[in-house]
Amino acid sequence: MATMLDTGLDRDALALCVSMCERGVNPEALAEVIKELRKQKEAKAL
Repeated sequence: MATMLDTGLDRDALALCVSMCERGVNPEALAEVIKELRKQKEAKAL
């Protein structure tokens, strides 16, 4: 499903995100955290 949704997340990461959302984590906030972590990772790679 991760590939079909083109999230850039592997199966385990997507499952963890779904689990967090099922436990009440705000999906929009989670998406923002993931985006920020990706930006930080990209900045370190430069």
